[in-house]
Amino acid sequence: MTADGTSAKLFLSYSRDAAVFAQAVAAGLEERGFVAWTDRGFPHGGDFDERLRRELDHSELVVVFVSSETPRSPNVNFEIGAALAQGKLVLPIYLSEAASRGASGLLRRTQGIEAYTLTPAEVADKIAGAVDAAAA
Repeated sequence: MTADGTSAKLFLSYSRDAAVFAQAVAAGLEERGFVAWTDRGFPHGGDFDERLRRELDHSELVVVFVSSETPRSPNVNFEIGAALAQGKLVLPIYLSEAASRGASGLLRRTQGIEAYTLTPAEVADKIAGAVDAAAA
């Protein structure tokens, strides 16, 4: 929830290798009352880029699932850059120790969540706590 009591809108950014985990976390966030946007079920193509930009623009927090594929994902890197350029809060979720060590300097500036041994439900709880702390 945000400071005014409304549901926080979260944009979830991930590479294909993290999609299943990210989708499970999104479901957990939605169970907790958050609006968690992912590209699931939305066909890539002409309207996709516009929809992605609109969802990113209207999000309050960008959650980035950092995997070994993240450095090679143009979409994830674009989303990180766009979020930072807009002054949005970016919360990295490190899916492995190697991903944490290999994260870009842009992500390392932000306190992230080390999720190597956490379940999607536990990660959703930690994200919810981060949102609450940011809203306070």
